[in-house]
Amino acid sequence: MATFEFIQFGKRVKHGIPFDVPGAELGRQNNLSCFESIIKKHKISEPVIIYISKIVHDIDVNIWGAKITPEAETLIEEFKTIKTSSQNTHECLEKTHTL
Repeated sequence: MATFEFIQFGKRVKHGIPFDVPGAELGRQNNLSCFESIIKKHKISEPVIIYISKIVHDIDVNIWGAKITPEAETLIEEFKTIKTSSQNTHECLEKTHTL
């Protein structure tokens, strides 16, 4: 099971595997989302994971373009609702567990 630690902006990651921070192997690279870079590194090929990666790409990378997955727009709206109805980051993250 993975655990995540949030670090203050500008601080170095001292232990663990840096994730989605500048210079991290597992992060946004060129036209790939962080999720896609993980799939690429670990050579994941399960069709459902590949489809989820397309949804993530639509949300995270294809910000201004027409969405290629029908789920992307719905999730974007859900994320906006969660963000605006949350008091803090922790509450926001807790609410995403229902998606």
